Amino acid sequence: MYEIRYTEEQLKKCGLNFLRNYAREIGGTPSLMKKDELIAYILDIQSEKIVPTRNKSGRKPLFFNGVNYSLLGMKSVEYDENGEPTLKMGEPDGKENYAVGYFETVADNMGALTDGDRVIAFVPNAYISQYRLREGDLVEGEWEIGRNNSKILTSLVSLNGKAPSEYVTRRFFDKADAIYPKTRISLSALGTSGKMADVFSPVGQGQRCVLNYKKGLDEISLMEKLAEALKSSGVHTVVSYANCRPEDGKYLERVCDEVIWTSFKNSDDEHKKAVKLAVERVKRIAETGDASALILGSVYLTEEAFGTDKEKAIRTILAAAKNTENCGSVTLIALTDDKNLAEQLEGYCNCFISLDGKALDVARSYTRRGDGMLHPRVKEVAEKIRLKSDNETIERVIGIFETSSNLDETINKLEELF
Repeated sequence: MYEIRYTEEQLKKCGLNFLRNYAREIGGTPSLMKKDELIAYILDIQSEKIVPTRNKSGRKPLFFNGVNYSLLGMKSVEYDENGEPTLKMGEPDGKENYAVGYFETVADNMGALTDGDRVIAFVPNAYISQYRLREGDLVEGEWEIGRNNSKILTSLVSLNGKAPSEYVTRRFFDKADAIYPKTRISLSALGTSGKMADVFSPVGQGQRCVLNYKKGLDEISLMEKLAEALKSSGVHTVVSYANCRPEDGKYLERVCDEVIWTSFKNSDDEHKKAVKLAVERVKRIAETGDASALILGSVYLTEEAFGTDKEKAIRTILAAAKNTENCGSVTLIALTDDKNLAEQLEGYCNCFISLDGKALDVARSYTRRGDGMLHPRVKEVAEKIRLKSDNETIERVIGIFETSSNLDETINKLEELF
């Protein structure tokens, strides 16, 4: 008996190339059969009505060997029914023949589940068609060993933390109309600078933000605190850090829920693949109706990975961020310590945050059309502070944020300045 068995309905959804490869895998010689003939031939072999003969070249494997899969570093993520981490990616202990990983197309419509640095199990084309799997989907399922000793998914238990039956019709985040952000994300976890950003340049769900920090600031701690702030606001966060130092990537794995990174030893193709996977991942989360966010660790290092295509690539990454009505939202925060680069990206973004040391540069930071997220009394005060942005005023403003315990108290003290 054959370990993988497809129904006639599943086979009809598959392409001719897949059917021929599968027929060869189970010992057949499909030659030039038409699709209907080939499906009937496969069903007969599976039910053992006929014993296939093999040609001189012998059996050809269904799933090819030597897949050139990128070596990515990724945190072992776990999730429970509320979206909180519970189940490790890969092959969880205590669960035999069970796999958890990201879906990715490897070649010729062939799919695989990966935990980042290796292929866990291959995904039959029938499942890809049935569940409309897309790059970045988090898939849980059971696998069996195929006739070529490859692990092949035989049942799909969970898709992006939900029952597969909920994905009979899937939304397309890319096709959803963009609307202005409405729900504010608190950045108070960043300390004084975050509290100031909440008042003067609020970040909303679906915001496209450039965060320009001062050279010498610890960007790893900044990413850690940003991820903490986003998580506390109920936003599912993915950190993308391509072309980084390996110790930085490993540290982020330990302190952030979901990290996709590559080190400088990896090739440019591997860097590109890691960034694209992170972008697709947050889109898949948004398609479930949830709020997601992508922290782009270093715009400069990301640009370096894309070489001559860097300008177009960065625009494509930034374009992933938007708030929608029918889907969830994707918030993107791109980090850079290069002032000139930040100014180049400013035209594509609707939020700009400039950190001058440990505090916010009030005169430079802003949010376009952020009135809906601003406190009713903040707008007028913010404009007065920007117009009178001398050192003495700014120092007094920073002191207010450092000593105030809540937003109302902060605004009352700010109004007293004028």
